Amino acid sequence: MDDSLYLPETTDGLLEFLAETYPPKCIAPDQRPEDAHRYAGKVELIRELISQREQERDEG
Repeated sequence: MDDSLYLPETTDGLLEFLAETYPPKCIAPDQRPEDAHRYAGKVELIRELISQREQERDEG
């Protein structure tokens, strides 16, 4: 088994792992716009999932 790949067992752990793996960043000078938009989509999805998780906690 590859020790470099760590997948948390909980939802909160997974969201934290994803947020650390895909932090917001600026477009690199050598990066294609398509790749930058794809990466930004991942970041946005992770932020939305974290926000939804926080709302669930506040409600319940």
